[in-house]
Amino acid sequence: MPGLLQTAIEFLRLRGSPSLFDRGYSIQFELDGLRRPIPISPAGLLIKKDICYHPEPGKNRSLQSLDVYAPASTLPSPHPVVLFMHGGGWRASDKDDQLGVHANVCKALAARGLVAVNVNYRLAPRVKHPEPARDAAHAFRWIRENIDQYHGDPKKVFVSGHSAGGHLAALIALDPDYLDEVGLSVTAISGVIGICGIYNLAHFARRNWMAEHLMTRAAFGKDSTFRAQASPVNHVRADAPPFLLLNAQQDEKLEEEADELSCLLRTNGVSAETGIITGTNHFTLLSLVGNGDDRLIDRIVEFAK
Repeated sequence: MPGLLQTAIEFLRLRGSPSLFDRGYSIQFELDGLRRPIPISPAGLLIKKDICYHPEPGKNRSLQSLDVYAPASTLPSPHPVVLFMHGGGWRASDKDDQLGVHANVCKALAARGLVAVNVNYRLAPRVKHPEPARDAAHAFRWIRENIDQYHGDPKKVFVSGHSAGGHLAALIALDPDYLDEVGLSVTAISGVIGICGIYNLAHFARRNWMAEHLMTRAAFGKDSTFRAQASPVNHVRADAPPFLLLNAQQDEKLEEEADELSCLLRTNGVSAETGIITGTNHFTLLSLVGNGDDRLIDRIVEFAK
């Protein structure tokens, strides 16, 4: 009962989330050990927020917008770029999440000499696949065309994301259809950084009732063939970019999907690193950033640089 009461108190204290699902997702960060991350200082950074990246945005432009976090200094320049997409089961959360974890990740990367681009995309159930992946492709094209204004290198862009965002990053890097639609080739992607990503929708949906009914079915429907087409593991190519696949120690079996994808990539001659961040779970892993633990940022920076 004390745990249930604590959950109820935290749930009622939060304000501003667009849905009950979003609230439930957000409080996991506060209930699972590390509590609210300390905001990282923006000192020494160039930050530009709420840039619409889509040439024909929908009514809610904020869902097709991005924030840029760059080192204020132009030297050394240009900097490698990391496109980062939030998680939330394809239906929740935001680049401006209530706890500030996504902004913290991007500020930490910028402080280490990278240009980080924090990306929103449209969410289920209002849209279904492939619309979020198409948004990710448009965001990538915006970076290629504009990131030099922020001291970023348009020829060295990595795609990354947490959970559902990791799925989108891997998918647009492996299935050429999405970048083809925006006039680009998948060879424009320098690498993929998956953080607790979802790479096999059949495996993901089998884990529990919530994964099937609230997430996978809402975003991809019921058709197994359609889900297979949307799974990165089914698009591995010999000319794919290198991958870094990181998971939490307690990651709800998602490390099994990272192992499956990395094995397929290596079999095809593609570099694929994996890693487990100890002492974390699926939600608290991002909360390391801002709480004095640089293990996640260290791995990303080492890979990108």
